[in-house]
Amino acid sequence: MIKFEEHEGKLFRMLDKPVPLTKDAKMPCLIRLIQDDSPMGRANMLLNRTARFLDMTYTAISVGYYSVESATHELPTCCHAVYEIIGYPVADGSEEWALYQMIQGETVCQKNSRTKRHYDAGYVRCPYRDNLEHFLTADEFLKYFDGTMDWQIYKEQPSEVVVEIGCLSGTVRPVSTNGIHIWFHLIGVDDKTIATIRISCLDAPTRELVESLLEAQEEE
Repeated sequence: MIKFEEHEGKLFRMLDKPVPLTKDAKMPCLIRLIQDDSPMGRANMLLNRTARFLDMTYTAISVGYYSVESATHELPTCCHAVYEIIGYPVADGSEEWALYQMIQGETVCQKNSRTKRHYDAGYVRCPYRDNLEHFLTADEFLKYFDGTMDWQIYKEQPSEVVVEIGCLSGTVRPVSTNGIHIWFHLIGVDDKTIATIRISCLDAPTRELVESLLEAQEEE
């Protein structure tokens, strides 16, 4: 199960199992004193019976140094034999950041995309064609979007308002950007054009709504 934790005001993805801190370890990383059944782990427990010090974690920023509470401290020269890696930092806007935000109840999207995604019942969900939903497990989501750095919290715009016109429904997009709107596109949930409609053909309430949405998009 994917697990996230916050330390020193930063978000980390935790490892399923700690691994030894080595001289060639990926940096930065979240470390702590070894706490397993190895000779070093047993020695740490004997020397720190209260376990208070063992509960402390640090962000290793290089092989010889760690950061705690925004200060930098030097690790012992034998740090690779004393500490173990328990997690790695999560970059803002990354796919891991997006997953964490969804688990916290937020809806996210990629920049310049209208596809909204949220987390529910163990799956990342997003609207699909024909009013269906597309499902991805957390692992599938991370694998599919690996390396993306353009995620953000979704904020509904005036352009996301769904307009009902006869048997059709969708969001409004301008046909032209010259400030004179005669026609407009009606866009479906799959981000494709359903119809191109002449504004003068609309009834008065719908026309007022469509024109206000187009004006709001110009202001954005």
